[in-house]
Amino acid sequence: MAYGLKVEEIALLLDSLLERMGLGVVTEDEFWNELSAKTAKPIPEERHEVLRKELRENACLYPEIINLVRDLRMFGVGLAVLSNTIPPHAEVIKEKGWYGMFDEVFLSCELGLRKPDKKIYELVLSKLGLRGEECVFVDDLQENLLPAGELKMKTVLAVSPGQVVFDVKTLLA
Repeated sequence: MAYGLKVEEIALLLDSLLERMGLGVVTEDEFWNELSAKTAKPIPEERHEVLRKELRENACLYPEIINLVRDLRMFGVGLAVLSNTIPPHAEVIKEKGWYGMFDEVFLSCELGLRKPDKKIYELVLSKLGLRGEECVFVDDLQENLLPAGELKMKTVLAVSPGQVVFDVKTLLA
């Protein structure tokens, strides 16, 4: 990792900077300029590859979730992603083809809004032409489920892949 720091350490150091990057307010170059200024270290030459490399090495998609997505698609269930993310991470996910499993993809860095802001859920529902009660929303953070629930979506707190599969199938049964 650049500067001898792990992604987690950078996140602690520059939480608000990563949040602003996740809103699309700060570019990747602005991220590195500010990080360099805060650490008093030069911008690394490989800066554009650093965050992508970390995700490529550590990202995984569970087979149970892939199978659930395939099963739901086979039954004609529309599928969308709503993700708080930064552009380098979104690029790697696109490279891996993971977004291609979904009908629609909504990224915070492109929308200028982040979960748990209720406005992002309302925007997604509007773009999908759906009411909350027609949706199941899965997230690994309880705080992100609250606005979805307020909009009448059925919610699932993702704790483990098997539990997500069970809970989603139970809700859709």
